Amino acid sequence: MFDKRKAMRITTILYMAVLSVGLAACQPGSPDVDSTPTPPAVETPGTTPIPLSPDTDLATSGDEVDASASNPTATPPTVETPDNDMPEAVSDEDAKEILRVLLPRAEAMHASTFNGESPNMDRKQPMPGDERFVLLTGGEYKSMADLKEAVESIFTKEIAESVFYARYIDEDDGVSNPLYKEYEGQLYQNTRNGGRGWAFVWLIETAVVQSLEGNQVAVQMDVTLFDEPSEPLTVVLEYVNGQWRIANQLG
Repeated sequence: MFDKRKAMRITTILYMAVLSVGLAACQPGSPDVDSTPTPPAVETPGTTPIPLSPDTDLATSGDEVDASASNPTATPPTVETPDNDMPEAVSDEDAKEILRVLLPRAEAMHASTFNGESPNMDRKQPMPGDERFVLLTGGEYKSMADLKEAVESIFTKEIAESVFYARYIDEDDGVSNPLYKEYEGQLYQNTRNGGRGWAFVWLIETAVVQSLEGNQVAVQMDVTLFDEPSEPLTVVLEYVNGQWRIANQLG
């Protein structure tokens, strides 16, 4: 015989079981991300990062960083270099090579260009207003600018002015009887300015470098005067705009 009370008890147990399962399914799950709050960062004195510009490269661990690399206003160290890449050393052979070029030209300037009459003088063409001067026709000098350019291709400007211009050209410096004048763009030479002779011979192969200071080199060599041995001559060579020039008076 069906027991109604027993049936009701079973129904109640089943209902409670279903209810328990339903309640368990409705509970929220555990979060996937750890929600534990992060404590605020503690700033250690002396470790504040240096602001970097967007173009600054970060060094890897162990690399040294140049302080100026992160500071665009930093001034790089100045490295002084000799004027126009002046050679750090000049050997005796170097000096001889330079002198073989300069000294023959210097001798011609002393003994010919600024000494006596030029073979290119045309006495039939005197300078208007001053017949002491006659036109130079031919030769390498057509104007005063040509003449000065030639002098300064051998000597420094200071020597050119003191040894040649002030003595033979510049009337404003008290030269009463200049050797050269320019008139209407042409060069004239004085017919009344006699020569002074030249008896030196420089023995270039005896040249020895004495000193190197700044952009100047002092070179000493033997010379003869009237074919007789004379006191050694010192030639000062100066490096100017990438070229060697003679920086002292010769003879």
